[in-house]
Amino acid sequence: MNQSICNKVLTIAAALMGSGLATCGAAEPIVIADFEGADFGNWKVTGDAFGAGPVHGGLPNPWRANLTKPVDGFKGRGFASSYHLGEEGTGTLTSPEFKIERKYISFLIGGNKDLDASMNLLIDGKVVRVAGA
Repeated sequence: MNQSICNKVLTIAAALMGSGLATCGAAEPIVIADFEGADFGNWKVTGDAFGAGPVHGGLPNPWRANLTKPVDGFKGRGFASSYHLGEEGTGTLTSPEFKIERKYISFLIGGNKDLDASMNLLIDGKVVRVAGA
């Protein structure tokens, strides 16, 4: 049972992909999620931080409702964000189970230096790797 959990993640940007080494003739990446749709699909959302779906564009600005905060460094047009309520939101975003088919899992994650932003890789319910912003 393989799954990833994002605990108190500020932003997981664009795509979470499993990929091999960049070599001549390497296979195409296996995309686990690209967050391009209107909702999170079969990912499990808990709490209030992630909202109803991925962000397309800037983040909501909790201090000035008529403005958004620009975001860069993500690929595509959408990304998962736990910043819907500003720094007050809490929750998790958990992927469906997936098989690790390559030597590496590549992903983009971003966050605020003052907050914990992480992605946990679980195998059989145990955290085996943690990556932070």
